[in-house]
Amino acid sequence: MDDLLPDHTHLMHMYAIRLPEMERVWHLHPDRVESGVFAQDLPAMPAGRYQLFADIVHASGIPETLVTEVDLPEVAQQARTYDDYARQLAELQGDSVAYVGVALFGAREPVTNLTGTLPLLR
Repeated sequence: MDDLLPDHTHLMHMYAIRLPEMERVWHLHPDRVESGVFAQDLPAMPAGRYQLFADIVHASGIPETLVTEVDLPEVAQQARTYDDYARQLAELQGDSVAYVGVALFGAREPVTNLTGTLPLLR
């Protein structure tokens, strides 16, 4: 993913749309941290399910849209550290959280470099 062109001055435009109502939309611009790996701190967003759309444009001019869904559980808004989040999440009953996900897209080595120290992401 080294062949990206900026579109309106950004390499990626990401939209987070709250489901199912679709009443909240965020337009974000993740930063490239390595070839093919982008990162974005999320703004304060209500707990719930979100569909993410990430738009990129290749040097050939061909656009590509990457799509995924994630749940932002209530516990994520209450935790102040990753360890606190992991502890609180472990205390929840299984049906309290549909799933917790992190979407990473890119070559294996850079993604592994980012997740290697995060035990929940292995």
